[in-house]
Parts: sequence; C-alpha cells; structure tokens
Amino acid sequence: MAAVGAIDDVGIVSALCARLDALAQEFDHVLVDEVQDLGTLELRIIRRLTRPGANDLFLCGDAAQTVHTKYLNMKDAEIDLPTHRDRRRPTAHFHLDRAGRSRYGWWRSELQRNKFGRRHIG
Repeated sequence: MAAVGAIDDVGIVSALCARLDALAQEFDHVLVDEVQDLGTLELRIIRRLTRPGANDLFLCGDAAQTVHTKYLNMKDAEIDLPTHRDRRRPTAHFHLDRAGRSRYGWWRSELQRNKFGRRHIG
C-alpha cells in the first residue's frame, strides 16, 4: 500500500502508537460507539487524547456483534473500568437484554412503564 501512497486503519493506528507521547490530551469527554471492534492500540490512542477525569470515557459495545477480532486489554490501554465489586466508585456497567432499534416504540413503552425512574409519559 505504501508503494501507491495509500494507508489503511492498521497503518494509521501503528503510526499513531509510535508517537503516543506526541499526542495531546485535547478532550474532556469522549463517547466511543462500537467499541467491540477496537483493540488495545486504538483504545490507547483514545485514552491518550482524553484528559483523565470523572466521566471522561463512555464506551458502548456489544460483544455479540464483534466484526474484527483484535487483542483487547483495558489495563494495557490505560483504561480503568470500575466493577460491581468496587464499592469506592459507582458501577458504570449496564446490561441491556434487548435492542431498542429493532422494536418500534420500545423506548416509549419502557418510559411509560416507568422502568428508568422517569415520570409517566401520556
């Protein structure tokens, strides 16, 4: 690819990882969707670009939808995830047992039943 002046995602990630110390922490809060398709290297870059603090990273993913199998270790990416056993910090992990995108009106019906602690919607 280099011979024709092209670069793919692996090339970009490799180049950025080689220069991690040059990356500046520019963001206070970052939301990452489809995190199941990222690996340790991509998450290390995201961690480096994000200032550590309360609610700095919001990671969304579904392990059942993994497309690209990559090595993933949150500690190696310098991402500290609280667990339900850590009583010093509130748990930041939610398990959804069904997808809302596939059912029309699912969110409205959930809100009407007051499942999320919201007031009744008429």
